[in-house]
Amino acid sequence: MLLELNKYLIKLYKKTCKYRRTKIEGNVDKTFWGKYLIRFISITLSLLILFYLPKGFPDSFIEHISGILSILVGLFITALIFSFDKFYSKKKDLQQYNDKLNDTLDFNFTKIFTNITSYTIVLSIFCIVIVSLYILFNEWFNLDFGKSQLSLTNIDYNYTLQLLIVCIIRLLIIYTLINIIYNTIFIVVTMNDYMNKKLDKE
Repeated sequence: MLLELNKYLIKLYKKTCKYRRTKIEGNVDKTFWGKYLIRFISITLSLLILFYLPKGFPDSFIEHISGILSILVGLFITALIFSFDKFYSKKKDLQQYNDKLNDTLDFNFTKIFTNITSYTIVLSIFCIVIVSLYILFNEWFNLDFGKSQLSLTNIDYNYTLQLLIVCIIRLLIIYTLINIIYNTIFIVVTMNDYMNKKLDKE
C-alpha cells in the first residue's frame, strides 16, 4: 500500500511539474528556465527567509498558517470533487473548428486543474504535518541559530544535529508554503485565462 502511495505521489509530482509549464491550448514550455526557474526562485527565497528569521517563526504566524492551510485543503478538495463534471465531458462528432478548440481547452484545463489542485492539497497536508510537529516540539525547534557558535575543534554532535534538523524543517515549511502560494495563483490565473478564451469563442 505504501509503495503504491509513493508511486502515485511521484506520478502526481511529475505531472504537476509538466502542467505548470503547459498552456490551456496544449503548448508545453520545454526550455531550461521553463523547467527550473520556479524551483530556483523558491529555493532562493526559502534560503533568504531562513537566514532573515534566525529565531524561527513567531507563534502567531504558526497558528495563522495552520488555520489557513486547513481552510485551503477543504476548499481545494471541494473544488476537485466538482471539477471534472463541470469543466469537461467528452464530446463526439465535433465538426466545427470552434467546437474542437473549445473541447481542447476544456480537456487541457481539466488536466491542469485536477493535477495541480491535487498536488497542492498534498503539499498543504504535508505542511500541516510539519507545522504540527513544529508546534508540538516547540521548545526543541525554538533555536536561534544566529547565536550559534560551531567549533571545528570541539564539535558538539547533539547540538550540530539539532541545528541541522531545525534548519531543514524551517526550510521545508518555507519552501512548501511558497509552492502552495504559487500553485494557488497559477490555478486562479489559468482559470481566468480559460474562462476568457471560452467567452471569446462564443
